[in-house]
Amino acid sequence: MPKKRAKRGSVQVGECHDSLRLLWTYQGKRYVLALGLRNIPYHQKLANDRALWLTREIQYGRFHPEKLDQYRDFLRGEKASLLELPTVKAPPLSQLWQQYLEVRNLGKSPSTIRQYNWVTRHIARLPTDDLRQVQAILDAIAKLSPDVQKRLLTQFCACAKWAQKSGLLTDNPFLGAAAAVKLPQRGTVEDEIHPFSRAERDQIIQAFRNDRHYQHYANLVAFLFFTGCRPCEVLPLQWKQIKACYILFDKDRVDTGKGYQTKQGLKTQKWRRFPINEQLRFILADMERGDDESLVFPSVKGTYIQWNNFTNRAWKSVLSKLPEIEYCNPYQMRHSFVSHCRSLNVPSIQVAEWIGNSVEMVDRVYAQVTESHSVPLL
Repeated sequence: MPKKRAKRGSVQVGECHDSLRLLWTYQGKRYVLALGLRNIPYHQKLANDRALWLTREIQYGRFHPEKLDQYRDFLRGEKASLLELPTVKAPPLSQLWQQYLEVRNLGKSPSTIRQYNWVTRHIARLPTDDLRQVQAILDAIAKLSPDVQKRLLTQFCACAKWAQKSGLLTDNPFLGAAAAVKLPQRGTVEDEIHPFSRAERDQIIQAFRNDRHYQHYANLVAFLFFTGCRPCEVLPLQWKQIKACYILFDKDRVDTGKGYQTKQGLKTQKWRRFPINEQLRFILADMERGDDESLVFPSVKGTYIQWNNFTNRAWKSVLSKLPEIEYCNPYQMRHSFVSHCRSLNVPSIQVAEWIGNSVEMVDRVYAQVTESHSVPLL
């Protein structure tokens, strides 16, 4: 594709050996002016601002070739003997971020607030939060994994964009930085689905019932296998939500980054009802019912179960004693429920209603089988 010709009287930004420079023609003579800036997003923005300023000087007839040295000093930021550019505002990143959070935190979900706290901790670990040394910040972030880089730079760019609109920052030093980070190719969501077969499910439940250290969690495991609910929905479940014919899920237990909290409402809906079948009725009948406000599945000490502790201790310990079963994380109990429903030809719309997900997600992600089949003779 042919290179677009520059507009007459305009100043272009060029790149040479990773350094930025201005190029323009005036009265038939070609000019090149090095800016002392690197080819990075923040410096590109500065170079474009300087190119625009010099273009206007030429178009308004204010450019004087004999003052080229003065222009060079001014545009490189070494002197300001010509018309002054606006004063550059660059408060510390940590200060801007805290001001940004005061605005953004309102009405946000605990998971979003947890992400903001994660960014705050990363800012505290930077070698500097001085936005006049943005390259030092970018260099520090470049040492992290691509996924972390992209997440941090996306948040920094959003913060700087808000600061610009609020008059707290002159330029956005992180503009385009996140887009430049290339993430390694990953598998699809479907690749993360590894449901247990019915036989494996029953083995795991029985192993919990027989384990002298973790038998306390046997009913929890069975409940998760036969409802397909999310762990964050079952942990805050109270006995008042166990009705005669259905279970009412209407709370989430989430990590805010400053501890776990129970919030009203679910991940994708305000509430949902799950019908009690004979398998669930048997599980619930085997349990001692507490008062309405008490937890259905408390920890050994009677408080909320810490899911990470359950995963790293109880789940891993019990499954390690079942070498014939490939280890999978406990979230596969949800996937197993959906896959078993699908194998019994339960309509996707019904399964979606039971688990609190969309029909499209059930069809695309959870369309898995749990039993092995022989390849037919073709």
